[in-house]
Amino acid sequence: MEFADRNPESEVLCTDLSPIFPGYVPADGSSKIDDAEDEWALRQKFGYIHGRYIRTSVFHLPKLFSQVFDNLSLGSWVEFQETIINL
Repeated sequence: MEFADRNPESEVLCTDLSPIFPGYVPADGSSKIDDAEDEWALRQKFGYIHGRYIRTSVFHLPKLFSQVFDNLSLGSWVEFQETIINL
């Protein structure tokens, strides 16, 4: 949601496995319940794909990364963020 707020000229699509989105969706954004590990049925290419804290929930990272790169437009960005906690 922060990306949509900071980039009002962008069209933002947020996806998650469950309907946990907050009540607020930016005017230029939409939300969709979807599994990123399933085949992507979206027709458009993306200029930016972001994932956060997926390491423990994605079973087939190579497949996910392949789908990410297959769905990027030329010159696009990919960003994944993870946290490592040493106990």
